[in-house]
Amino acid sequence: LVEGCYERLWIWAAYDITKGSPPGFRKPFEKPLIHRGSPSPNPERKTRRRDVPAELDARFFLPDPVEPYQAGPDFKPDLPNEEVIAFIRNLVKSDFRNALPEGDNPPIWDSPLVGFAAAEDPVFARLQDPEVVGPSHRLPEEWLPGARSVVSVFLPFSEPIHKAYRRDSRYSALEFASGKWNGSKFLNVIRRNLARFFEERGGGAVAPNIDARYDSDHWQPFWSERHVAFAAGIGTFGLQDAMITERGAYGRLCSVITTLAVSPTVRPYREIYGYCLYAFDGSCRACIDRCPSHAIS
Repeated sequence: LVEGCYERLWIWAAYDITKGSPPGFRKPFEKPLIHRGSPSPNPERKTRRRDVPAELDARFFLPDPVEPYQAGPDFKPDLPNEEVIAFIRNLVKSDFRNALPEGDNPPIWDSPLVGFAAAEDPVFARLQDPEVVGPSHRLPEEWLPGARSVVSVFLPFSEPIHKAYRRDSRYSALEFASGKWNGSKFLNVIRRNLARFFEERGGGAVAPNIDARYDSDHWQPFWSERHVAFAAGIGTFGLQDAMITERGAYGRLCSVITTLAVSPTVRPYREIYGYCLYAFDGSCRACIDRCPSHAIS
């Protein structure tokens, strides 16, 4: 009973792994950084632009397409994807911590999207390229020796938070501010519970963003949830650099690495900006018009 209560309540303690962590909390990686970069480095990649439609600004960068990843013919999953997805969705639906403390305590997060990537997918090496995340981005096997799979989760904000944050509002809604803060705590609930889920089934698991080795190098994170979500088939980037999914862009991301093999999601896109209509034909300016601080020109 004590162990169960401790696990459910500890999440609210101030243990977030941030730049404000107490001295001595962080633990460096034991081995030097593995830097692979792209499997087929292109020396012109930093400056080369593919053909850009005439209606777009020529400065809009369109990187080389990302090739799809297919598991080999001998691949045998240790767990069915449906079991992992059902566990995460049930956690989001039933856990008491997925609720705003204000008002009628509506849920913070709606039903999540879940994607899977193979740890050996070449896209993870490409994340180390300087125009993507950077050489400081660690490979799955560095976080967890023997890593086989990476699970990425996108949590969309619930409808009550959507309704509270009006498009014509100059200021953030209370529901959104509270949901962002308390919802970030719930991301750690998912990370910790999903890691335990894999451990109880005989595998190892690490959630990089709450690992003591997590850090950043000049704002380049050691593990980028957005780019991992791209690798796992969750969505692509938009003009605003946020992740665009089939459920929109209004949400948050988390991920866990495991030594258990799970069937990788077949990415339904090859382009970094595959879901961005502006990149497609210049037809959409929603993020430009929506930004209250006019950060996107």
